[in-house]
Amino acid sequence: LPFSRGISLDWMASGDPRLEKLKKILNLGYRLLKQIVKGDTAAAVDLHHFLPILLQQQGRGLANTITLKELFIGKRKLLSSIGPDLIQLFMDLLTQNKDPRYIDFLLSICTVGEEPLPAVQTIIATQLFEKNPQLLPRCQLETGPGQPTRLKFLIPASKVTAFKKGSTRISTWLNVADFN
Repeated sequence: LPFSRGISLDWMASGDPRLEKLKKILNLGYRLLKQIVKGDTAAAVDLHHFLPILLQQQGRGLANTITLKELFIGKRKLLSSIGPDLIQLFMDLLTQNKDPRYIDFLLSICTVGEEPLPAVQTIIATQLFEKNPQLLPRCQLETGPGQPTRLKFLIPASKVTAFKKGSTRISTWLNVADFN
């Protein structure tokens, strides 16, 4: 092994090829934990005791978001324990990386079955609208006499969405009406 005294999480996230096998093992471990807590409240409560460790490993390429999601889904007791710190962690992760799994996790903790959880929804809304508005899409409404109203969303320039003009990346506005 390329280490003798443990592994830093930053090293694990760095993409060092020497750690690929270890990352695969950890990914499989998280998949196993996901299956263990699926529909089993007692197992989920047991795993919940290790939540700080699971949260330290978030965003490090270990694919534990789906395990966290399964830990909470449909388990009112655990969902009621969610506080602003957990939500802020996911807001921070979304700021670094717009991974849809983070949004999916936030969606999954808003309800138990079909029943909403206002306390969790309020925490998410507060964290998003008041403390992290930069995560919301920028939009504009275009109106004009005799013209249809248009709703447009800004798609920021990035490596993925860049439209190159020479060597400069530019952002673009997408008209929602263009998508049927």
